[in-house]
Amino acid sequence: MKNSHPFLFLFIVSSCLLWFTQCEKDDICVEGTPGTPRLVFDFYDVENPETLKDPGNFALTAVATSTTIELGSGPYTLPLRNDQDFTQFTLTLNPGQEDENQDLIQIQYLREDQYINRACGFRAVYTLNPNALVHLDDPEPWIKGFYIIETTVTDETVVHLALLH
Repeated sequence: MKNSHPFLFLFIVSSCLLWFTQCEKDDICVEGTPGTPRLVFDFYDVENPETLKDPGNFALTAVATSTTIELGSGPYTLPLRNDQDFTQFTLTLNPGQEDENQDLIQIQYLREDQYINRACGFRAVYTLNPNALVHLDDPEPWIKGFYIIETTVTDETVVHLALLH
């Protein structure tokens, strides 16, 4: 009985080593694996569409969740819904002030699920529609127009949509 302990120990150690070496690289989602990208947008001058123009004091709220999205400085990123072909946001210029102006916008796109691997699952990739931005019920919008810079939203390294004001 006294001599069986070293064999039991070796058996346990070798079983653990065998178990750990059986992992394949797609059993673990590696940090840095690209997930579902967010839409990147920035504001441009309506008079000179190639010139960046910061709107100043504004807030952005996701309509579906009533969540205000914290924004730093441009370019800005927005999470798009992966269960519908559109996402609605409220962009409020000068929130809480006398000259407050809210624009309810809808961003329209096609979505495609891409398989990454067994551990990471799927990610959504979006393709912006030609009429990607629609104003909803707004008689005097502060966002005057838009143009698409990059049609396919596959990463967050480029600006996809320009909002003119």
